[in-house]
Amino acid sequence: MEHEVKIYFAIMGFEESPHAITEQVGIQPTKTWLKGETIQNTAIRRKNNGWELSSSVPGNSSFDAHLKAIAVTLRSKEVKVGEICRKYEGQLSCAVYISVSSENSLPAISFDHETIDLFARIGAEINCELYLVP
Repeated sequence: MEHEVKIYFAIMGFEESPHAITEQVGIQPTKTWLKGETIQNTAIRRKNNGWELSSSVPGNSSFDAHLKAIAVTLRSKEVKVGEICRKYEGQLSCAVYISVSSENSLPAISFDHETIDLFARIGAEINCELYLVP
């Protein structure tokens, strides 16, 4: 593995079913969960309901390709997504896994001003994490 990028947009902190969020936003999520369910491969229980839209591009694609895939989908429903994010908690989560043994260049991690503006307009937080893996 040279690097792997995972980017997803999540809405959390709502009491109704995730299906209700899908109906309101008009976007089919990649994953949903309910408060109290266990997180896959762990014994940890979810603290709230959640709705998630993951990037549809392959994991070894550029950070920018993942970000654009999410942004294009959200822009198409920006007003509705913004209403939901202001009511609940919206967050863009970015994770980049980099092999410490890779001799290739590191992937660029950057946000263009249109993307920053989009997430500011919809009221979502942006969280980025970098992981070094053996």
